[in-house]
Amino acid sequence: MGSLPGVRASTRERDQAVEALTEHVVQGRLTDAEFENRSDKARAAASRDELLRLFDDLPQPHPVFDTAEPGLPVPAAGQSPAPSPSPSPAMRPEGSAPAKLSGAAAAAVYGMFPAAGWRRRRSPSSTSC
Repeated sequence: MGSLPGVRASTRERDQAVEALTEHVVQGRLTDAEFENRSDKARAAASRDELLRLFDDLPQPHPVFDTAEPGLPVPAAGQSPAPSPSPSPAMRPEGSAPAKLSGAAAAAVYGMFPAAGWRRRRSPSSTSC
């Protein structure tokens, strides 16, 4: 399941456990009374281990926990981790080139930061006499 033993459960993980328990009620695996008992325990759980014990006798779905080590930033659901920065030219392997921007990215970057001294020229028809 990817749980780190003894790691404290987050609010999001407790909510995921209740959602998984709800699915088991819908599938007929838990009675309403069992659901109430287990969901109360899930909301009060301090650790991931306490949450996992609520699913010992149930098939999937179970709550899915982040496997990152405690203290490290974890991306939000549906997001991929931030890419690592590109190495400086001194650290790049010999013969490799820096990453190139796609056309849209280049237009966005260069459109936001025009070259120094760039100014919009006035057309002759827009000058007033």
